[in-house]
Amino acid sequence: MSEAQRATSPGASALAALPEAEVIVAQVDAVLGDDLYWFPLRHHSPTAAHVLAQVIAQRRPKLLFLEGPAGMEALLPTVCEQDSRPPIALYSSFRDDDYQLAAADLEQAEPLQLASWYPLLSYSPEYVAIKAAASIGAELVLIDLPHYAQFRLNGEAEAEAVDDEAAIERALEHSRFYQGLARAGGFRRWNEAWDTLFEHGALDVDVEDYRRSLALFCAAARATYHDDEAAVTRARERFMWRRIQAQLQERGIDPGQAMVVCGGFHLFLDRHDSDPLPEIPLGTVHQALVPYSYLRFAEQAGYGAGNRAPRFYHTLYESIRRGAPQTAITTHSIEILQAARRRGERLASADAIAVEHHCHLLAQLRGRQQPTLDDLDDALITCCVKGDPDTDGARLRKIMLETHIGNRVGRVSARAGRLPLVSDYYRQLDRLELASLVEHEQVSLLNLDLRQPLDRARSAFLHRLRQIGVGLGELRNERDVLGNSIFKERWRLSWNVKLEAALIERSLDGDTVVAAALTSLTRVLSAVDHDAARSCRLLYEALAMDLPDIIARAAMTCSEAVDNDSRFVALADALATLRVLERSLHSQALREGQLAELLLRTWDRACFALPEVHAAPREQHAAIIDALKGLAELALARDDLDPDLFAASVHSAADMTPVAELRGAFLAILVEIRRLEFQLMADELAAFADTSEERQLLAGDFLHGVLSVSTTALLLGADALVRAIDHILLAVRGEVFLAMLPRLRAAVELLHARHRDALCEAVARQLGLKEHRLDRPLRSSAAAQALIVELDREAAEIMAEWEL
Repeated sequence: MSEAQRATSPGASALAALPEAEVIVAQVDAVLGDDLYWFPLRHHSPTAAHVLAQVIAQRRPKLLFLEGPAGMEALLPTVCEQDSRPPIALYSSFRDDDYQLAAADLEQAEPLQLASWYPLLSYSPEYVAIKAAASIGAELVLIDLPHYAQFRLNGEAEAEAVDDEAAIERALEHSRFYQGLARAGGFRRWNEAWDTLFEHGALDVDVEDYRRSLALFCAAARATYHDDEAAVTRARERFMWRRIQAQLQERGIDPGQAMVVCGGFHLFLDRHDSDPLPEIPLGTVHQALVPYSYLRFAEQAGYGAGNRAPRFYHTLYESIRRGAPQTAITTHSIEILQAARRRGERLASADAIAVEHHCHLLAQLRGRQQPTLDDLDDALITCCVKGDPDTDGARLRKIMLETHIGNRVGRVSARAGRLPLVSDYYRQLDRLELASLVEHEQVSLLNLDLRQPLDRARSAFLHRLRQIGVGLGELRNERDVLGNSIFKERWRLSWNVKLEAALIERSLDGDTVVAAALTSLTRVLSAVDHDAARSCRLLYEALAMDLPDIIARAAMTCSEAVDNDSRFVALADALATLRVLERSLHSQALREGQLAELLLRTWDRACFALPEVHAAPREQHAAIIDALKGLAELALARDDLDPDLFAASVHSAADMTPVAELRGAFLAILVEIRRLEFQLMADELAAFADTSEERQLLAGDFLHGVLSVSTTALLLGADALVRAIDHILLAVRGEVFLAMLPRLRAAVELLHARHRDALCEAVARQLGLKEHRLDRPLRSSAAAQALIVELDREAAEIMAEWEL
């Protein structure tokens, strides 16, 4: 850049307007004139990475200091392996075994665990520095304060480290210098300014000019913003500077033979800070090189110091390396338009030409040397959306964002020294033919048929991962609460950056997925106490995970819990789980008769516990009523369970309860299981009309209980129910009716549409608007009856083949 260009650039005018301009220039001159060569960067900047590679190749330092978590140098050679492919990350976790970081007023049952990722793209300056240092044989030292030493400084109680670089970027964006620069240059957004000044607009700049421009920018921004994280920043920089000094002295290397690569903000650290270094706590530390993803890098996914368009900037970096940076926008534009056409957008070659032309016109109007991503976005919307950009352009905007980000997932070299559990995980993915489904950060649906050996093994593997907290797959709920049909499972698979980190954290539980799941389930079974619902679900999981070594213990725990749990809702939940298990193929792993015996005992216990809920508070009513309906269904459907015991328990609860809603629900259940005439229940409802006004107000609660339970019986007894309601409404005063109305309306809204229609027809008949219809006999032809017999025969053969 010429002197004239510098003098007239937006950065120069904004800098000149600062009262500290001379001080800032002097600061920059002092750092850049130091014997120790400092190179400023913005994390994940392709142009900074390209310039940095040139500088390292020219200077060939013996020692390179890099802003990165100290103590992780042993992982860096693996970064350079040919079969490692970014995006990847240096992962570190810390467990506070001695409770050094626990708050004084908190009693923590488990030690605090902290995790941190130091991510790298193929065009991250840090990644380029690691590769360049290896190519020239330079030693590389990481100089940043480990994340777990920053915990007290952050004052956060998070299990994941706070991203200080994200905070720094936000602070720079809100600095007075940047705000003045944005006004002078007409920049609408922080990334637009950065791309104009230091990405597309700096490609033909001398490397030393680039270094100086970036240093001036960072120095001016640092001087003109309020640092809310000042304590953290100072502590990190104090650690950086002292580590640099100590390593130079220890290795006996002259500063002129060394080089520091760090965020431009940190070039101006306080070299005279004499405060003590932050204490680095002792504990269990795990470190590993792990895959990362483009989606995790994107700002939209929550990584604040990340990259708004990882895939686009990769295209830009590759274009810069080929010596044709101007082709990046065209290449990326074509990718977006092709993706849009595949998704149904009506776009032609003429649109691509228009976008290219418009993009360059926008860049010229905005005073840029080359179009930026912001120019491309505006051109795409302008040229390709034929209506309202907010509505007609919604799909195109989504496609643009997806293409900007990409879905690449990195790969780590097999020589990275994986922990045994991590290695077993990847072996299982290959063995079960699941690896291809998790190569990208996108959702894949997997339908399993448990009659097939491969699918059954896949199901067990996914259940085991879920047990140890590795969220590769989510079981989709379909026919019941456990997400299963008789032999079908539907899983939603999605890779995420925390998968391998979770495996690392679970490595203490075992060297294989089976061993870790066994350890985890054993631990949970030990803590389940006498919770019938939880223990039955654990039995189901033990069977689904195909863990024969613990099935007997899980069954015993389940049996003991059923015998000792006196909570009706928990026992009903346990019964529902056992019914699902009974219908699944997993039940074959239990000894013969064991499940039937457990189900029978759970039924008896649930029936005996039912009267205990007679005075339950309103917030428990919904769960109680759901449990009642589940037991009523069983009483009607099964011959091996005692329906008389259930009916007697419901009668007892109905007689004991002072709660109108529960009384209505209990009576409605008796009607459903054919132990009470509908008319008697309707008469009790009608009797509210002849009581005090306080009791009349409870009619809505009683009806709410009835309608929340009644299904088939309501279709037959709707006339009696309508007459009872009509009798109440005629008897109460207007003020009482208005008070009852919300509860009455809520009761009717509980009904299924078919039942609501039946009630409406009964109202119409009550008002003389509709005549009664005679029941019509069901007639069928001889051919239809023969077809039904044939279908029954075929169904019986299929069921026999399934061994059900």
